Amino acid sequence: MLAYAIYNGYEKIDMYGIDMATQREYILERGGIEFWVGFAMGRGIEVTNTKGSMVCKPAMGVPYGHKYSVDMRAVDPYDLLKLNKEERDAGDMADDHKKRKNKKNTNPALA
Repeated sequence: MLAYAIYNGYEKIDMYGIDMATQREYILERGGIEFWVGFAMGRGIEVTNTKGSMVCKPAMGVPYGHKYSVDMRAVDPYDLLKLNKEERDAGDMADDHKKRKNKKNTNPALA
């Protein structure tokens, strides 16, 4: 609906009921909404939201880079810390495989 309002040339968009406070909403939908809010604001459209909404706000209420004392193991919205070592290393192994695959074979016996 944000994109539709931008397309139709509205000068002000009021958002109601778009809290994005649950983990599922945060992961699947929040980024898209924040993109369109930023797009609208970049075009000079005034965008307002309800006070309790988490759209365009940091997940912990603390700006990025701000030093705070929180045990990051207790705050893990994507469950990254719960992955076992093999799952964490799988991404690194895939990158290594790509590097080896793209590397030219210099051994003439294998050519």
